[in-house]
Amino acid sequence: MKNWNYIDIPNWEILRDQIIEFKKVAPRPEEISECWQCYFLETLKKELPDVVEAFASLGLTPRQMILFDNAPNDINDKNHKTKNAIFVHIDAKDDEMPETDFDPTNAINIPLVNCENSHTLFFEITPNDSRHPDDIYVVYDEFYKCGGLYLDIVKEIDRFTLYKPAILRVNIPHGVYNPTNQLREVATFRFYEDTDHLLK
Repeated sequence: MKNWNYIDIPNWEILRDQIIEFKKVAPRPEEISECWQCYFLETLKKELPDVVEAFASLGLTPRQMILFDNAPNDINDKNHKTKNAIFVHIDAKDDEMPETDFDPTNAINIPLVNCENSHTLFFEITPNDSRHPDDIYVVYDEFYKCGGLYLDIVKEIDRFTLYKPAILRVNIPHGVYNPTNQLREVATFRFYEDTDHLLK
């Protein structure tokens, strides 16, 4: 199975523009971090019906949309405590919210702003004898307000540029390299249906 794959969504640029406009005016849910906000199917049906319909044409029902901003960073900065380092993480369910009590496997990302000059990176976990295996997912990132991986235990294995919609595996270590001087903004969607077939 591939780590990522571009997919065809008809008129995706129109959908992108609608999501950008929604982001400007949408009430923010109770925020965990200023760099990401979650919205669920009922909101999408009301505020972004064209997006829901576009995914329905692919046989998919969006379960969750996350508007995610990635700050500029430096691929050579390995200090996970700084905002300047790449935030390497594995998406996980959130038991505290009933809507996110599921194990994410794949997501479809739609580029919004400043995506053409950044890269989505995939990693494998490498052995580190100084740390217990159960301790690999204990870094708390102050900027993203969630847990990530130590940067000294991962090795890059793949990357791509999100210049058009793509599906990607989010249940393996991944992160965004943004070498620009502005935020990189995406809309990432998770679905009720299985999406593995889009990665073959």
